[in-house]
Amino acid sequence: RHLPGVTFAPTTTRGAAFLDDALQPGTAAVVVYGDDAWIAPYAARAEAVGVALFFEGPGSDPFIVRPGANVALAVDAAIRGGLHNGGQSCSAFERFFVPDDLHDAFVDALVARLRTLPAGDPSDPTTVLGPMSSRAAFDRIGQQIAQAVDLGARLVDGGRPWTDPYSGRPGWVPSVLTGVRPEMSVMADETFGPVFPVMAYTADDALWTAVDACRYGLNAAAFGPDASGVAARLAARHRNVYVNATPFDADQVATRIVDGGYGASALHGAPGPDGYRWRSGPRRLARALAELTDLESR
Repeated sequence: RHLPGVTFAPTTTRGAAFLDDALQPGTAAVVVYGDDAWIAPYAARAEAVGVALFFEGPGSDPFIVRPGANVALAVDAAIRGGLHNGGQSCSAFERFFVPDDLHDAFVDALVARLRTLPAGDPSDPTTVLGPMSSRAAFDRIGQQIAQAVDLGARLVDGGRPWTDPYSGRPGWVPSVLTGVRPEMSVMADETFGPVFPVMAYTADDALWTAVDACRYGLNAAAFGPDASGVAARLAARHRNVYVNATPFDADQVATRIVDGGYGASALHGAPGPDGYRWRSGPRRLARALAELTDLESR
């Protein structure tokens, strides 16, 4: 009732059916969240019929520990940012880069902390980790861990499934991997679960090569005494950059109204006086929709 002219698809509607119905002449804009692997034909259709399309896709958000960082505080932030919704959030951190001289201490502290987190019924307020939201997401994590190990990564802890006795859904024990490389799926693709691949670095040149070897660009964080010094470098390819903070900290709530992103994380296409144009980068969805419809005048 607060958004006259806006229709929400029934929760029983499958994504393909929604897009087929919505991408028709007369529709002002369509907003959809999903996987970048299937959006391309729908983007072409949106352009052909002149419907604005706002697509929000996956992320593989980097968390960068800087030299001289406090390891205990860095681990706390990594868990806070990496386990939002049990890691089942596109805004959760999924790739962890740690200086070589801090690597072992970081991994040891991370494993120790993760082992203390209770898993179980999501309706129990003491639960930190619930089961996976879908079987597909569960299976993907298993495949990513297996591939990483096959390619030389070390599974330090976790990597074991568990089943929630209340729902019968499967979940993963928080998993920590070391010796990972950018080309491994656990680093290159969205993980969407309680997985912590940790990559050591010695020089910033190698760090940036690894961070940039990913097609996604949602959030990024730097943690340590010189974290602010790399914020601009991260901002060129990421929607939101957090300095000694995470998206889920109480003082960062305002950043959550920004969506969009770079690379395969988001698409924003809209018709205009110069034809249909595609854009990337941060945006405020409510404002963008208002500019395309009569909501702004209301």
